[in-house]
Amino acid sequence: MSRLCSIRPHSNAASIGISYPVVDFELIAKTIRSHAISLSIELGLSLHSHLIKVGICSDTYIANNLINMYSRFAYHSHAHNLFDEMPHKNVASWTTLISNYTRHGNAKEALRVFSNMLNHGLEVPNAHTLSIALKACALARDLEFGRFINNFIKEREIQCDTILGNTIIDMYVKCGVLSEARNFFNAFHLADTNSCNTMISGYLREGYVNEAEELFNCISPPDAVSFNTMIAGLAEIESDKALNYALLMHRRCLRFDGFTFPCVLKACGSLEFERMGRQIHCYLLKSGYGLNCHTGSALIDMYANCGNITDAIRVFEFHVNCSEEISERLPLVNSMLSGLVINRHDTLALKMVRCIHNSGIMPDFFTILNALKVCSSMEDIKLGCQGHAFIVKTGYDLDHVIGTSLLDFYAMCGRIYDALKIFKGLTCKDAMAWTCIISACVKHGSNQLAFSLFREMVTIFKIEADQYIVSCILKACSSLSWLQGGSHVHCYTIKLGFELDNIITLCLIDLYSKCGIIKDALRVFELAKTKDVACWTGMIMGCSYNGLSGKALNLFNEMMESGVRPNEITFLSLLYAFRNASLVNDACNIFENMEKNYGIRPSLEHYCCMVDVLSRAGRLDEAKNLLLNMPYNVSASMKHSLVEASLMNGGGGEFGEGFFSRDDVSGYVTLSNAYASVGLWDISANIREVMKKAGTKGAGVSWID
Repeated sequence: MSRLCSIRPHSNAASIGISYPVVDFELIAKTIRSHAISLSIELGLSLHSHLIKVGICSDTYIANNLINMYSRFAYHSHAHNLFDEMPHKNVASWTTLISNYTRHGNAKEALRVFSNMLNHGLEVPNAHTLSIALKACALARDLEFGRFINNFIKEREIQCDTILGNTIIDMYVKCGVLSEARNFFNAFHLADTNSCNTMISGYLREGYVNEAEELFNCISPPDAVSFNTMIAGLAEIESDKALNYALLMHRRCLRFDGFTFPCVLKACGSLEFERMGRQIHCYLLKSGYGLNCHTGSALIDMYANCGNITDAIRVFEFHVNCSEEISERLPLVNSMLSGLVINRHDTLALKMVRCIHNSGIMPDFFTILNALKVCSSMEDIKLGCQGHAFIVKTGYDLDHVIGTSLLDFYAMCGRIYDALKIFKGLTCKDAMAWTCIISACVKHGSNQLAFSLFREMVTIFKIEADQYIVSCILKACSSLSWLQGGSHVHCYTIKLGFELDNIITLCLIDLYSKCGIIKDALRVFELAKTKDVACWTGMIMGCSYNGLSGKALNLFNEMMESGVRPNEITFLSLLYAFRNASLVNDACNIFENMEKNYGIRPSLEHYCCMVDVLSRAGRLDEAKNLLLNMPYNVSASMKHSLVEASLMNGGGGEFGEGFFSRDDVSGYVTLSNAYASVGLWDISANIREVMKKAGTKGAGVSWID
């Protein structure tokens, strides 16, 4: 009977096993396991039904195998219902259910079942059960529960073998408490290479490269797994040492495997070492290592991250043609799509999204995420709405990462209230979602809404803001010139310890300056941890806003004495200050010395400001010469401003017909009206006549009056 089960189709084995007159529990269990392995849930359900009919389903051994079968197919409700109906549960029953919840990522439910087991009290968990429960703690990042299990092991004096000990280390590492992980590691007398690799992985994840290298050097000799751990961890934090360890691994004659190649290629891509990446590509081909979707995806990512989209496409086309299974093609498609998005090849990326849709390949999470990035980059609202409909249809709208990406798309397109609607529908409003909606509101001028959302996030949802969100809210308060709201946010920054952050300092200076409280702005400036060029410039600009040109100049001189070099915005801030105070000579002096003494070429904005300074001072000839001789295209609005300033000062005759271009209707109208306003009707009429002869279209009029 057992031999027939192993060599015949499962359906025959099941039917023969069921019809056999003597109940063979081992055969039945083997048949259940065979259905789980062969992915035949229909036969498994039929077998379960028959076992219920013949009355042997209540057997603990059979029930445990059925629970395992249902869990493998993610039929968790079936598995749990069967577990609840079992008259007799043993350690294996509890362990099977906990294991299968953990395997499918439902760590909270796994820990709930484990708690029930302890409360039940009839069965004491063994080392295997505890190991699985610790894995669930690591998955859920539940440090408190993990510590409880560790103490439970000590109190019950349960033998801590290598597997259980390594699981405890892994739990502490993944919960982010490396000190506790290291203490346990040092005291664990059965620590092996796997224990070291777990600690190394944890150190590298937190950026402790020296500690990881020290531990790696203690392994004698390090094997391929240890090298892979170092390379993977260093590649993740974009350290060039990843490539050093790859070379060392090669020199020690340890073969690269399916884990090594993708990690080394990832390091080459993140560091943009294309030459090294090509060498690894050649080594991959020469080594005879079979090409698969993982190495293919890594190669595409490497070339794309190095900006070589041509070779990325070449690798993609080669691997796609070699892949027969659609499941193998999808990772390649995702990598290629991501590469196109990174390199801003939006048209090609959009074409690829359409090809995916038409090919019958079912997009996964990463495909949809990249497709949304394409829509956001192109700011194509119609295309994005179509994508949104597809996401709802496939059920991915329930995923909070996809939901946040949808929110970002609508925000990029300026559809704030659509973005807000998506945000309100998110089941999990994490810090990323709040950041996205608040920054979008500030960007598009919905500053009151941004502040309301910020207050809701902090007071109701109890989510702690980071420096970026705080800087956004301070910008919103600055735009509104809202001192009260800004002061509350300032208090919040002090509470969180952000007030000395450079960006926060700059935002606070801007806030108090725009609210006219220059004393508070100066106080924040004086307390700044590091006074860089942005900080000095912000304070100079603040003084300019408030008409304190003398203070602005003093700050500029102090800035020079401190050794901080000014930039273009520093000089623009000074020019604004001198313009507002009508300090023409100071403005001219600064403007002339920008390039001569500081090597900064004046931009269009500097020229515009100087033209304005000279025009306001009545130095119209100088303003006109500067305007016409500057190395930039002169806009019509600049000419209009100069003419208006000239006429305000009793001039205007110096501007002839050639000053405005023939198609600049508003320029001629401005000039004509200006002459008329000061009683020079003949000149005004002549300008109108010139417009008619040139065939220039007249200014628009309203029929309402």
